Amino acid sequence: MLFSMSKELSKFASLKLFYSDGECGKKDFCGEFEHFENSLSLVELADKVLSWNPDVVISISIPDNNALRDAVLADYLKIKGVNFILNIFITKRHNQTIFY
Repeated sequence: MLFSMSKELSKFASLKLFYSDGECGKKDFCGEFEHFENSLSLVELADKVLSWNPDVVISISIPDNNALRDAVLADYLKIKGVNFILNIFITKRHNQTIFY
């Protein structure tokens, strides 16, 4: 899941949720929302997010294959001048610290 915020249209921040799994409706999220297929390439997803002209993007992915996608997307969007906040999950498993 990606939250994207843009201030271009008004003096107040607006929110947009890009999500790939599950469902989202007006009861679930206070801003705009858009579903995208997991089959989108990284560049296609970045273009979709960039077309909304965000000031900042926040990843709320859980530690799975989407977390890797979002980490790469973060670097790509930073190159394009978009701030990206990426969640870092730290878990303990068999006395090892694992960073996602």
